[in-house]
Amino acid sequence: MKTLISILRSFLHKIRILKWLIFPKKHKLDLFGSSMISLSGRWKTEFDPFLTYISMFLIMNQRGFKGSLLEFGGGYSTVLAVQVLKRLTKFRSIDINPQKYYRILNSKKNLKRFSNFVEIIPEITVSFEEVKNSYITLKKEFSKYQFEQVNESLSLYAGNYATELSDVIFHNNENSLLEFIENKDSFKDEVNFYIDNNMLSNQGFCSKLTKDSNQVDAIFYDCGEISSNAEWFATSKLIPLGGYVLLHDIYYPKSIKNIFIATLISLSDEWEIIFIDKESSQGGLLAQRVSW
Repeated sequence: MKTLISILRSFLHKIRILKWLIFPKKHKLDLFGSSMISLSGRWKTEFDPFLTYISMFLIMNQRGFKGSLLEFGGGYSTVLAVQVLKRLTKFRSIDINPQKYYRILNSKKNLKRFSNFVEIIPEITVSFEEVKNSYITLKKEFSKYQFEQVNESLSLYAGNYATELSDVIFHNNENSLLEFIENKDSFKDEVNFYIDNNMLSNQGFCSKLTKDSNQVDAIFYDCGEISSNAEWFATSKLIPLGGYVLLHDIYYPKSIKNIFIATLISLSDEWEIIFIDKESSQGGLLAQRVSW
């Protein structure tokens, strides 16, 4: 009898799965499930970031987060935010390549339904000129602190490379940090992106945001390898007291994306670090604004 019941349960389970696969995905949880099918084929590269995203979102939930979220660079994090953050009042994801959601959600119909929960804006966040200027601004921001302070904070994210980076930052050449980063392969790859999209100069989407001057309760910086610094300087002031900043890719030399922003946050009295992912190679950081 027990064997028969077990067989029936297994059969009914397979029927439920088949039904779920066939019928349209209307609810957030259904769309999340669809993305998990896609993720299962990319576990090796996507599983650690997946855990980082969900950890930060769950902590925000536990701390009672309610409000708007702005995301630079979409993907699995976007699907997770829709599902996990229970009290989102407005969600915008800025990504020049929304076609990625066809793969993540496994169909254009799913993407159309997903658009009911998030506004996907296919624009470039900053221009290459703004990117280059951001490295000069970084040097000015770091100059407010002593070498030892910067080096200590950098060591959290760069380990044994911290002193090398600190020497570059405090070099008397105004362009020393930019010149250092320009020699990185990831920087060179990103330059081609700006050339291909005719965004060497002009202004990106972030400039439009600053003109609107509407506060954003949380901002997630996870776009291109060299764009985060410019995005940060353009938009971080939009985050109010009690608001959150989320960073992915904070560890050097694995990435150059958010190490300097993570370091500035660690140095600043304006932010309280709530969570740092120390387990994954890319890492993540969640902080809350506590003062101006």
